[in-house]
Amino acid sequence: GMGAMLVDSATIWEGGSAGANLSTGLMVYGGSATLDGVDASRTLGGVLLVSGYGAVFAGGADVESDGLQVSDGAGYGLLHSSATARHANLVSRNNGEAGVWIQHCDGVELTGAGMEVSANHLAGVIATDSANIVVADGRVNDTVLATRVFGETGSVLVGDGVQVADPSGPTTVRDLSLSGNSRVGLLLD
Repeated sequence: GMGAMLVDSATIWEGGSAGANLSTGLMVYGGSATLDGVDASRTLGGVLLVSGYGAVFAGGADVESDGLQVSDGAGYGLLHSSATARHANLVSRNNGEAGVWIQHCDGVELTGAGMEVSANHLAGVIATDSANIVVADGRVNDTVLATRVFGETGSVLVGDGVQVADPSGPTTVRDLSLSGNSRVGLLLD
């Protein structure tokens, strides 16, 4: 059910893959991780009630990556929950849910000319209840419309490049290419 799980450790991982797993390719819970050229793509959703995740960073994890890939998964590319992260040249393409999801975080950066978040469903990057978010230098494009159910209001079609909702601090968007997103390129709410 999981390709690699790093719990409260200090890990340096160079190259290799945690791909084609059911549920989660890579999880870093607490501790720190430096990931260089790691591929956590093709995560399967199977018959689980929750979507699959290419990589999950949670529980106070501090992650630094260069060239991390989370593509072609049934669910989300990356999930950040109560974590900090600095991703250079991230590639998150063709996922069945958002390419990058950020919640309850203080300090997540997506940078580098090689950053490509494209053709994901729902959104390229979503940040909610988070602060000190930076999305810069790369491109977030071709997000595909997906239906989301919201409480008693019913369903809504979402297909945003970058969506920031209820921020708890600043968000920086710099030198970012936003094109071909189905609903909105940049939504700040």
